[in-house]
Amino acid sequence: MLHLLVWLALVLFEGLCMLWLVKVIRLRMTHEVPIALGFAVYIYECFHVFGNFPPDVVELGGDPIVEGVGIGLLIASSLVFAWCGRLMKTAGQATDAWEDTTRMVQRGPFRLIRHPVYASAALAALAMAIIRLTAFGIGLGAAAILLFSWGAYLEDGVNREKFGEVYDEYRQRTKLMIPFVM
Repeated sequence: MLHLLVWLALVLFEGLCMLWLVKVIRLRMTHEVPIALGFAVYIYECFHVFGNFPPDVVELGGDPIVEGVGIGLLIASSLVFAWCGRLMKTAGQATDAWEDTTRMVQRGPFRLIRHPVYASAALAALAMAIIRLTAFGIGLGAAAILLFSWGAYLEDGVNREKFGEVYDEYRQRTKLMIPFVM
């Protein structure tokens, strides 16, 4: 029964990702397309890990310690994701249910990187690839990470237009997605 509930939840989330993708394409929000696709790939990666789909893949791992590291990364990424969502809603004075902020957020994880939401999503994709270590899962994780990175890069341009010189100064002292690195 639990297995069926997991599958139903994942199908629901995949459907929501597809609806989001249709919305951003219709609204010509091209910077959001890689993000919507990244989340769709990530949900498919969740199918792979929790739904055992596809079932006939060669497992490369299976070490409980490695799986534990993956679970720890998944929990950490989820906490950062939730923290960022809260900051964008309150400090950024979001105008919609998710992220259309009217003010730049420069505290919390935003002090170090410009796109911590996408960074935490990429970390979650990496975590999923570690939890069920297969070539298929690694490929899905890599695809999701690349899509989130591409989306962060595109959104930098949108934020530059929206916030102007303030964003340029912010870009000078922060990294795109990985603190002190990128």
